[in-house]
Amino acid sequence: MNVQVVSDVVCPWCRIGKKNLRAAADRFTQETGEEVNITFLPFLLDPIKPEEEGESFRDRFVKRKGLSEEQMQQMFQRVTEVGASFGLNFDFGKVELAVNTVPAHELMELAPADKREALMDALMTAYFEQGQNVGNVDVLLAIARTVLGEAETNAIEQPLRNHRERENVLGMIGQVQQSGISGVPFTIVDGKFAVSGGQPPQAFYETLLKAQGVNQEIAARQG
Repeated sequence: MNVQVVSDVVCPWCRIGKKNLRAAADRFTQETGEEVNITFLPFLLDPIKPEEEGESFRDRFVKRKGLSEEQMQQMFQRVTEVGASFGLNFDFGKVELAVNTVPAHELMELAPADKREALMDALMTAYFEQGQNVGNVDVLLAIARTVLGEAETNAIEQPLRNHRERENVLGMIGQVQQSGISGVPFTIVDGKFAVSGGQPPQAFYETLLKAQGVNQEIAARQG
């Protein structure tokens, strides 16, 4: 079963959705014996121009969303409470900078496919729990070393610094936008069903079962 997740590193609901998708996938595999292959497609929650890097996260958030300071704090509180209910910690008090996440997506593309899910976890934890600047290449490499190890991180350091994957990442983002996806997380299950938003584990689990049922019907007709 192949699942594609359109997400951004600095999207809190993407982090919640990812945690719940993994829980659903593990349950699905345990009960059906079918593995779930989760891959990630890049998205820019808040595209940042070079001259905008280093802006205050809160100032930019209020300006972009058109919210009052009180409304912003209410949004953060809700995310924090929902995240906590699924075992995730959010500390928005440590998030200070608006981050250009293109380099983080480049890192994801350079990392070995079997370690990208763990790397996404590490990137999101660094941002939401420690307030790290996940748009900075040196910060990204330090995070990568905790997941990939020294040798694999050294192997991708120069490609990351030289932005070897930038054109590819921007192209993927463009394709996602052209397909009509305008909000994340957006989860595509086996190319048949979609789940929008950071849904509870049960929603993802039921969608996995639906996709499996369709696959079994197709196989029965072909057989």
